[in-house]
Amino acid sequence: MDNLIRSNIRQRPVRTLVSVAGIALGVSLVMLFTGLARGMSNDLQRRGSNLRAEIIFTRPGSMQLTSSTANLSTKYADLLKGIEGVEDALPVIVNVLQSNRRFGLERIEGVDWEPFSRMNGIDLVAGRLAAMQEAFEARDKATYIMVKVRGSSDKAEVAKRIAEQLPGNKIQFTEDVFTSIEQNIPYLPVFLRVLVGLAAVVSALVVMLAMYTTITERTREIGILKALGASRGFIIGLIEKEALLISVIGLLAGFLLSFVAGYLIHQFYGLLFEFSWSWALTAAAIGILGGGLGALYPAVRASNLDAVSALAYE
Repeated sequence: MDNLIRSNIRQRPVRTLVSVAGIALGVSLVMLFTGLARGMSNDLQRRGSNLRAEIIFTRPGSMQLTSSTANLSTKYADLLKGIEGVEDALPVIVNVLQSNRRFGLERIEGVDWEPFSRMNGIDLVAGRLAAMQEAFEARDKATYIMVKVRGSSDKAEVAKRIAEQLPGNKIQFTEDVFTSIEQNIPYLPVFLRVLVGLAAVVSALVVMLAMYTTITERTREIGILKALGASRGFIIGLIEKEALLISVIGLLAGFLLSFVAGYLIHQFYGLLFEFSWSWALTAAAIGILGGGLGALYPAVRASNLDAVSALAYE
């Protein structure tokens, strides 16, 4: 039986390649989109984990994922330092611009490096707030101010006092600002689920069409098998195993394509891809189930063929 399956695949290389390509495309799309979302999310969280300031003070709308504005007066830093529970306040100016690699975005932040390194306990080569203020014609302006809370103070109480004394501004905790990319882009989780569903449908349709055409071409072969005593279950199993073998090949090709494409995109455009086992298993389920379900109708149709009519088919 296994030899029969392999010989059927080898006899129709073009149709097999089309089926493999359809499954590989669905798998690679799922892996690439989820890998990109995961890579960007983890990179954002790693950046945020380096900051020891507990509160981000800014103006509403000044900080977005793909843009930023310098509309916050640096004078707020002195006002914040005078609030009970605040240890230090440091203005930061941010510029989000198109990457010079023609795809993606780059984020540049300007700070006064001595207070920044002191606040966050890290070493910087250089950093200058005034240089970016001058470059963007935003004298005495910043995008946001990092607020360091005194060790014994509760950050929630400090944030409440800031809101009361400096109303009309936006106050967030640092861990909420540098959070998952899926929470920063509306409906991204919904998009990923729709993508998974579409990949499953495409895989099933490609396999179904390929197997349906194959069965039409193999009508006499199926008639011979039935004349030799092959049962309906045997014929369904034969076609399903052939579809599953094609699905496994497409699955492996899809994984390989995902890793190669992710590596090349990272090298040329700097985008980070981090693939997860959970999404890899989801992609595998899409490839296997899509192929198996896609071949089910052609398999049942083939098992119901009349042996005499099938042998007489031209």
